[in-house]
Amino acid sequence: MTETETKILSVPRITAAFLCFLLCILALIRDPNALDSGQVPRLLVLNIGLLVALAAFLLPSVRRNLDWAALENRVVFAFAGYVVTVWMSLLVALNPSAGLLDASRSAAALIVLCLCVILFASSPEWRIWLARSATLAGLASGMIGLFQCYQCAVWNAPTRRWLQGISGLMGNVNLFAGYLLLLLPFCLAGVVLLRGAWRWGAVLATVNALFLIVLLQGRSAWMGAAAVIAVFFFAIFLLPGVFGFGKRTRFLIVAAVALSIIALIFFVKFSPPENPLASRMRAAFSEDIRFSDGGRLMIWRETFKMFADHFPFGVGAGNFTIHLQGYREGGGLDFSQIDSNWNQPHNDYLWILAEKGVFGFLAFILAVILAAVGGIRLIFQSRSREESWIATAALAGLVGYLVDSFFSFPLERVNHQTALAVILAALATAPANQKGMGFSRGGWRIPIFAASGFAILGIGIIVTSVSLKQEYQVALARQAMSRGHWNTMQKHAQMARTPLRTLDTYAVPVSFLEGFAFMKQGRVDAAISLFKLADRENPDRFYILNNLAIMYAVRGEQHKADELFQRLGRLYPEHPEAACNLALFLLNQGKENEALQLIERIPRDKIPTAILKKFFPPSSSDHSADKKN
Repeated sequence: MTETETKILSVPRITAAFLCFLLCILALIRDPNALDSGQVPRLLVLNIGLLVALAAFLLPSVRRNLDWAALENRVVFAFAGYVVTVWMSLLVALNPSAGLLDASRSAAALIVLCLCVILFASSPEWRIWLARSATLAGLASGMIGLFQCYQCAVWNAPTRRWLQGISGLMGNVNLFAGYLLLLLPFCLAGVVLLRGAWRWGAVLATVNALFLIVLLQGRSAWMGAAAVIAVFFFAIFLLPGVFGFGKRTRFLIVAAVALSIIALIFFVKFSPPENPLASRMRAAFSEDIRFSDGGRLMIWRETFKMFADHFPFGVGAGNFTIHLQGYREGGGLDFSQIDSNWNQPHNDYLWILAEKGVFGFLAFILAVILAAVGGIRLIFQSRSREESWIATAALAGLVGYLVDSFFSFPLERVNHQTALAVILAALATAPANQKGMGFSRGGWRIPIFAASGFAILGIGIIVTSVSLKQEYQVALARQAMSRGHWNTMQKHAQMARTPLRTLDTYAVPVSFLEGFAFMKQGRVDAAISLFKLADRENPDRFYILNNLAIMYAVRGEQHKADELFQRLGRLYPEHPEAACNLALFLLNQGKENEALQLIERIPRDKIPTAILKKFFPPSSSDHSADKKN
């Protein structure tokens, strides 16, 4: 290797490039042809990037300059335990394929943690590069956010419903605000630690991140940002000397925080009802079911029941959505007043409990606690201002992530998982987390780690490649469905079927899409076969059972159709379509009185016009009255 190549592959340069890839480039990856434009494409790019990074780490000129002993770290072991439980949970899953993306995402986060721990232990400049990378990421994300807000004219109508229409690179506004939240503490640290243009960039990134977090009205991000600021405030207040602040600066910081809190209270209390920001803050404390929080509380309750029913191992990674439908029966869930598309419980702790069970939850919490304790010790025992600021930033980022996780689902997103792994790695550098057993520079442990890493990343690339191809085909099938091109829909749905992923991004079985196309083509037997397969892959879904019942009725199997319609009535009492279909079924069987009694129990405004006319046809007198009018 030449001297130039050796310089390019130096540990500081690799550290800088790796952090920029993780925090800056990965967040910009998007494929508009995928159902979820950011999820699978980013995971695929992350796995490929990690594969390249791991190969670079193993080059002799790089390997001998890395501190592999850093891998023997309590935080790494605890997070590895969590990843193992994620994969093991697939053994108890009703649909193991539904959890492969979750397992691949968790495994990739573990590799990120391992590689960052090695780099941070080997490169003295890693703290500065972490602040710089976060600054670049904050500036890039901030420009994207501002541009998309400008495109959507958010300034003219900053309501929550309006904001939910934003897509593109920003995507889900809650998750975008959550990612800005994770960058915020390192941008804040950069304001103090960086110099020259980097410092001004950090100032701009910090202000922009705070502005967008407020504007996007993600209340979990609001609370997370408040937690981040609180961590910095208490650290500076308790240890002003460590951070290089005198009494005057300390007093100014305390006064600024106190005045900000008072101003916020007055803003929420006295702003008019039409103010969107104040109304969002007030609604956070409302138990009204019409607000999303009411629905969230309902989902939390049923998620905990799910965990209790499947104690101690959980339902398996990716299987929360599949089991949730079963909790409708018996009045547990009332979706008549809330959004029915809950693919997550909007609480990552309950989500882990329900899917990965007690052992997954304990492993995750253990990794967090070990990292937090190590970070706190590092702040108190720091040997330099740089150490104390980055340790505080990492601890604040972890606290912000934990607060956000209580109301949202950052655990599902690639960017957030990657940022969490970087935060854990920054905290894992604390001496309290290092066991000190020592990885020898050329020992047998390095080949085992490398082989395991390549295997994990290889599996991740296969899973994400297949999933991305499936998303392309499902998107084409849905386009054909909207246009009524049933042959084209069936062809693309058939191409999308794979045992590695049987549900699409919306938890709809791909087999259902193909079955629906067959139904529209009049191929009853093929449709029934695929609807039954879809019911096994994701049981109790309304659209699956409803179409299966219709197909049974068409084929003349009245008893099976009647059973399914009755089941739908129990599972979905708030869904008028199930009752209407059952009423039509009874009417076709000559049971007019039973059908009429069923229809009369449904509010008239929820009965489709065609069905209403069938049961209550307009009389001749009505027609004459209409003519006169």
